[in-house]
Amino acid sequence: MVLQTYSHRMVPQPIPALLRCSPLLDQQLWYLGRDIHGPVGNALREFGFVRHRPASGHGSSSYVLPLPAESGWPPMQLICWGFGVAVTRSAQPPEDGAPFPWAGIVIERFGWSSRLLRQPLSPAIHQVSDLPVAPRPVTAEDHRFTVRAEQMLARAFAGYERWVIATLGQAHREAALREAPRHKRHRFVRAPQLAEAWEAYARRTDSRGSTVGAADQPSVAA
Repeated sequence: MVLQTYSHRMVPQPIPALLRCSPLLDQQLWYLGRDIHGPVGNALREFGFVRHRPASGHGSSSYVLPLPAESGWPPMQLICWGFGVAVTRSAQPPEDGAPFPWAGIVIERFGWSSRLLRQPLSPAIHQVSDLPVAPRPVTAEDHRFTVRAEQMLARAFAGYERWVIATLGQAHREAALREAPRHKRHRFVRAPQLAEAWEAYARRTDSRGSTVGAADQPSVAA
């Protein structure tokens, strides 16, 4: 499989089939921002996200999506802001049988690097400065937990992108891509390929079964 990006002239350029983690997340959050004012209104809410606006009027709204149940895991949810995302437990305390003593992961938008959460994140967070200090995964158990949480995130975004194309049409996504700043467009994949890229990311593991940073870009199977 070959992914393509747009140059500033919007001419498709073939590139090696590599997942570039940080650009994927940046592109996804750019699209979510465009979808808030889509042709059906707020497409995120139409899909099933719940919006939490900052009471002060300052900061990023948070959008929360319950994630499909995973065997052996407590209920999890995806939280999206303009500055990043989190996959976190829906409630505290965890149910019996929670796999590891972590509550989830948080990933800031620029510089893909998953960090581990000791407590579930609240949708009431609206500023990047309000995110808790969170450690990077260290042990084998930490890495396994991180990979599973990242895979949940990737599958959720893949499903959302397929829904957007089916519901709003490819032209809606192509318009959002054209509206992206020039310095971003050359790193973004073409509209219908974003779901495929997330699905490929969900399938990946490295030799340790650990998280893969932006400097260790994994290959997509052809």
